[in-house]
Amino acid sequence: MKIKNMLLTFIIGFAVTFVVNAGLVYGWNYFVHSAGLFNWPLSFFFAVTLGILCAFIGVIQNKSKKAVVAKK
Repeated sequence: MKIKNMLLTFIIGFAVTFVVNAGLVYGWNYFVHSAGLFNWPLSFFFAVTLGILCAFIGVIQNKSKKAVVAKK
């Protein structure tokens, strides 16, 4: 996987995770604690972590596909 594709996968994974997690945290705080607050550090941490994981999973999948094709 090229660096450009890995970076694109990271950015997409980061953006999706950040938006979803921020929405979930806001909803949780609004309905449970009656205070609509965001937890930005938590959302950012999850977004970075899952963005990196998405990028590495893409690398691993591409390597395994190449190994299967090479065996044929």
